[in-house]
Amino acid sequence: MKKRLLACFFILNLLFLTGCWDRNELNQLAFSTALGFDRNSEGDIVITAQILNPRAIAAQKNTNESSVVVVAKQGHSILETISSMSTELSREVVGTHMQTIVFGENFAKEGIAEATDFLLRYYQTSSELYFTVAKETTANEILNNLTKLENDPSAKINSSIVISQDIWAETNEIKLTELANCLASDGLSAVMTGIEMQAEKPDDSLEKLKLTQNDPLKLSGNAILKEDKLVGWLNEEESQGYNYIFGNASTSAFDLQEDGVGKVSFNMKHITSKQEISCEGGTPKVTVLLEMQATIQNMDHSLDISKQETLNQLQVLAEKKLKGICMTAVTKAKAVKSDIFGFGAAIHRTDPQQWNTMKKDWNDTGFVNLPVEIEADVTIIGTDSISQIINAKKE
Repeated sequence: MKKRLLACFFILNLLFLTGCWDRNELNQLAFSTALGFDRNSEGDIVITAQILNPRAIAAQKNTNESSVVVVAKQGHSILETISSMSTELSREVVGTHMQTIVFGENFAKEGIAEATDFLLRYYQTSSELYFTVAKETTANEILNNLTKLENDPSAKINSSIVISQDIWAETNEIKLTELANCLASDGLSAVMTGIEMQAEKPDDSLEKLKLTQNDPLKLSGNAILKEDKLVGWLNEEESQGYNYIFGNASTSAFDLQEDGVGKVSFNMKHITSKQEISCEGGTPKVTVLLEMQATIQNMDHSLDISKQETLNQLQVLAEKKLKGICMTAVTKAKAVKSDIFGFGAAIHRTDPQQWNTMKKDWNDTGFVNLPVEIEADVTIIGTDSISQIINAKKE
């Protein structure tokens, strides 16, 4: 009896010792860190993949090889095109390490819904992907570059997006789930960071890259989408206004230049944004309430900032400048008929019945005709007394 029980025990254990039937050896895999989407003149999709170079990564000493290699293929569908890359790499392209997606400008103008849908369904895709649009160029051109500070170019792009949004309020950190929600929403359009070539691409040599003055790649404003298509761009000031209104900015900086005050540089922090919806005569109106604290970082005029009346004057001027920055973003969004601020979504939450009467033509009529008011409250909490003394001595 004991022998039978022991035999049954071993037989049952065999069921849990089947091994990894679907395993892949590391030397059979090509880890992609970034994908780029373009279309050629025939309308076929062109996908560019940045692949980690295992030989350069594994090297125990400095090597002149790039940490990534770039492969581009064209095809009729996304999955077909990615799968066919194995013919050049002799490895299977996997996306478990993917960080960045770049849409070529022309590709984005035709629509990114297909690519976004694929990334949502593809089992290897992370929801932490960052999205960008190549400005006045292709995704292939952007990804065929080395960068100066980071071994992995996609890591450089991601870090720049996060840091720039956090301390300068120009870029927009948008990930896969948020992008998909924007594309599916009637009252919120997507905004994605732009990236452009700012210098001539060096030859594929790390030594030649070191001799260049500027990094070949540079973040540049934000792309405005309407539904899933690129319809315009926000410049630097408009991008800052968008981030202030949308609530993306935590810190920022700007200069104030006024007669009698001179040039004053502010460091803005603790920025909060709130949207309030009201109805006047059955027509919705949006009021954006901005609050932030500021410190004076630099002056070129001998203002007596020890006096509260001087600080009050600077606060009023800073509030006026802030309102102007925000309204430039509102004006641009209305010009391209795309509600990038989510005003429609806010109306939907506040008054669903009112929203149902407006949502069909929201971007084209409702948003364009929507009254928007910006209210700003700036509190100066710190001053730089040293700069006051230095400038006073100059005069």
